[in-house]
Amino acid sequence: MSDTVRIKSCASRQEADLLKSLLEANGVHATIAEDNYVGVSLPTSNGVDLLVLNEDAELGRQILEGLGGASNEVH
Repeated sequence: MSDTVRIKSCASRQEADLLKSLLEANGVHATIAEDNYVGVSLPTSNGVDLLVLNEDAELGRQILEGLGGASNEVH
């Protein structure tokens, strides 16, 4: 089984959902991980993480960079 890697930390679930859709439309399977309790963000939350398979990380980053919005990119 492949490992996942965080390629972006988003400010909101809505942003993460939008970027997830963009990635998947370009053939990159993505998942979202967030710290919340029944839809309420925890005070210790660092945002919403966008995860992809390790082997798709470079392509995922390139897709996000194409948006000009990769400022929270994780290497």
